[in-house]
Amino acid sequence: MAPRKQSKGSPQKYVVPANHDQRRRQFSAKVSGVGQDWQKIKQNYDLSVGTVEAVDQVMALVGLEEVKEQVLAILKYVDVAKNQDVDVQKQRFHIVFQGNPGTGKTTTARIYAKFLYSIGVLKSNAFEEWSGTKLVTEGPKAVQSMLKDMVGDDDDDDDESDDNDFSFGSDSGKGGKGGVLFVDEAYQLTAPHSSGAGSSILDLIETEMENSRGRFVAIFTGYTKDMQSFFEHNMGIRIRVPYTLQFADFEDQELWAILRDKIGAKYEGRMKVQCGMDGLYMRIAIRRLARGRGVRGFGNARAVENLLAQIAARQAKRLSLDKDAGKTPDYFLFTKEDLIGPPPSRAFQSRAWTKLQGMTGLEAVKSSIKSMVGMLQRNYNRELKELALLNLSLNRVFFGSPGTGKTTVARLYGEILADIGLLSDGEVVMKNPAHFIGDVLGRSEQKTRSILAATVGKVLVIDEAYMLYSGKYDGNNDSYKTSVIDTIVAEVQGVPGDDRCILLLGYEDRLRDMFRHVNEGLSRRFKIEDAFRFEDFSRPQLEEIMRLKMKEQDLGATLSAVAVAMGILDRTRAQPNFSNAGEVVNLLDTAKVNFQLRQDSVPRPKHDASVVFEPADFDPNFARRHDRAGSDSGCSSPLEGLVGEDVIKKLEELAKYAQVVKASGGSPWDLVPTRFNFKGPSGTGKTTAARHLGKLFYNMGFFATDEVIECSVQDLVGRYVGETRPKTKEVVEKAIGRVLVIEDAPSLAVGSFGAEAIAELEYRLSMPRYAGRLVIVLTGGDEEMDRLMAHNPSLSALFVEEIVFGSFAPEASLGLLDRQLRESRIGAPFLGDVTHHSYATLRGLLGRLSTFPSWANARSVQALGVKMIRSALATCNHHRLDQLGGGGNGDATQSELSRPTRPFHAWKTWSTCYMEGDV
Repeated sequence: MAPRKQSKGSPQKYVVPANHDQRRRQFSAKVSGVGQDWQKIKQNYDLSVGTVEAVDQVMALVGLEEVKEQVLAILKYVDVAKNQDVDVQKQRFHIVFQGNPGTGKTTTARIYAKFLYSIGVLKSNAFEEWSGTKLVTEGPKAVQSMLKDMVGDDDDDDDESDDNDFSFGSDSGKGGKGGVLFVDEAYQLTAPHSSGAGSSILDLIETEMENSRGRFVAIFTGYTKDMQSFFEHNMGIRIRVPYTLQFADFEDQELWAILRDKIGAKYEGRMKVQCGMDGLYMRIAIRRLARGRGVRGFGNARAVENLLAQIAARQAKRLSLDKDAGKTPDYFLFTKEDLIGPPPSRAFQSRAWTKLQGMTGLEAVKSSIKSMVGMLQRNYNRELKELALLNLSLNRVFFGSPGTGKTTVARLYGEILADIGLLSDGEVVMKNPAHFIGDVLGRSEQKTRSILAATVGKVLVIDEAYMLYSGKYDGNNDSYKTSVIDTIVAEVQGVPGDDRCILLLGYEDRLRDMFRHVNEGLSRRFKIEDAFRFEDFSRPQLEEIMRLKMKEQDLGATLSAVAVAMGILDRTRAQPNFSNAGEVVNLLDTAKVNFQLRQDSVPRPKHDASVVFEPADFDPNFARRHDRAGSDSGCSSPLEGLVGEDVIKKLEELAKYAQVVKASGGSPWDLVPTRFNFKGPSGTGKTTAARHLGKLFYNMGFFATDEVIECSVQDLVGRYVGETRPKTKEVVEKAIGRVLVIEDAPSLAVGSFGAEAIAELEYRLSMPRYAGRLVIVLTGGDEEMDRLMAHNPSLSALFVEEIVFGSFAPEASLGLLDRQLRESRIGAPFLGDVTHHSYATLRGLLGRLSTFPSWANARSVQALGVKMIRSALATCNHHRLDQLGGGGNGDATQSELSRPTRPFHAWKTWSTCYMEGDV
């Protein structure tokens, strides 16, 4: 229905919930139609005392209407069969109970066994209780022996026993006369990890079910979904088990009735409840509990027992505080806070919250937790008005690198949730993927369920959770790892009231990869858009952490020592394994060792206990680094003549930016660019300059190594679907803490795989994890690079630092040639004399050659130099070459090789061939 229009100028109106009738919210016991039917049967049927007693016990159970109906249906069937002179002992009464724990399956099984005995279906009252796991552990031989002892021989069938005599265990009743075999978690018999033993055991039981009718009945129980494999074992199971009963989770009013009865029984009717036993706070407590209904593992009656234990624990804590404050405690009153816990806003007064606020950095995390507590408080207020809750899960994803405080915050997070009553325990349990992954089919599910069951009420932290994804982009993932995620999706709902909290920790890019490619249900249970983001600590924050840790340990350091320590952290921050605060701890540990070594080598007072670090304690090579500081930072000398002066100037500006920022105490990453677009004709020095960046960034203190990784487009692009993204990711990961040069980058624009590589590159470089961790240089021709960037705006936005490499002027080419010849000890003095007629001639020839499409600047000049050197060496006589090799006076040979005519003639020959297309 469309909303009514507001008249202009009238105040805006909002739709608000109508006042609801509180009486409609109250719980009341259902009237059982089955119970009324039973009363009529008792009046109209001739029943034994044992039968009446057994059925009365079934009818007294809370809920379970379907179960009660089935018991009456069997009773009616047996009555009719007896009147028809049909032998009921030749009929099948095997049954399967399906449902969650705490729904009364075991209790009902015992009553069912007694019921069958009382109506004459069985001749023995024996009751053997086993689990599927225990049967598999015992093995087929032991189970076969147990069945033989239980069923006995046909000759003993005529023995009589008293209707009312019922016992548990084959040795406590009429041993060898048969009875009931109760198998809990029967699906374990057909689980993949049972290694065939379970299937053999089930075959033995199935045989006895058919051959020993009238003496033997089997009752199997388990979760509904898991029992599918049990039924699929073979068709005979379904044929031999005529009855399957579903034990549904208890409804709200049934859970409330169980809690009411348990409070009454535990405290003998003396316990009072604020607002009454059927009041608001009891209803809130039950509704919280009931939100887990419908999920595998919901505890039903057992969950109610746990709830009562939590209520009693909160009461005990409150009464203790009352006694300490001099108040008279009322030991037989459950208050509002006993029943539903304190308001979530009280978290802001807790020790854990105070400690969180005192942690360095983590502003985004602190804000996220504050916002979440605000949402919890809003839901608390809505509960008090009995309104529907806003969907909010306690499960969270923590993005961040090692050492950013994820584990510490996880512990505080759990403590906060426990303080405000959202977790019954609050203990933090640390796990990694290896704890979940099995080594045989089915073991991963088993291990995962065991961990989940053991961490109810706790905070389960899965560190490096992205390892649960094998990283395959083609859908062929590791089934053992996939099973873990599928089990988590099946077992965890992430709804308000869940008494569990699961945290997935890891790098943002890898976790996002996992969420994109695994069971989509994981995204519904862990809202990745609401993830807590743990940023890498900034340079000032790392210094603050270091000073705090030194203060905690009563350590001192000179100002220069702190500066050296920060320099080390600057260099290691870009490394792939940089551990933030953990790196600070390692650095201080190293300094302690070096300090002691230094102290051992100099005289000192006997009882001197002070520790003051010097620069050499943090970096033993500090003196050597300090002496050569600045000597290798320039670009002019190594690049002179190899690239244009404008390029050298731009690169030298980078070093100046870094020096300025460091001097001001900031992070050089804030100003110095790390993604470059080097474009220009072939042979203009793009790759040479890119290689020099490794040394430049190392000398500026950005990286701990000057290594440069060079790759081609083929190193990024795959040959088949699904190969490109992993290849690109691998190259980028390998380049962390280094300079990565992607040569001929415009070739990425060719083909769909190239586009996929670009998309992966854009995705990787947009992640915070890679910011300031690596330098990437794209190289290519002018027009080609312009087209690449024009067609990929996102890539262009990432590579905004553009350096243009122009074609060499003839003078620059001659200078490069002169340098090459001199390095090869080939003299060509005319190359350094601009007035020499040969110089002018060569400059003119070079100008003509540079107009050819195939001219490759420095590459072509280098090819010319090689030709000239070979020509000069070829025309030198052998005697002179022997002298050059050490057999005589080298000066004479050098003079011979330095004649201006020899290199010049080589140049003329080469240039003629080049223009004619022979070179």
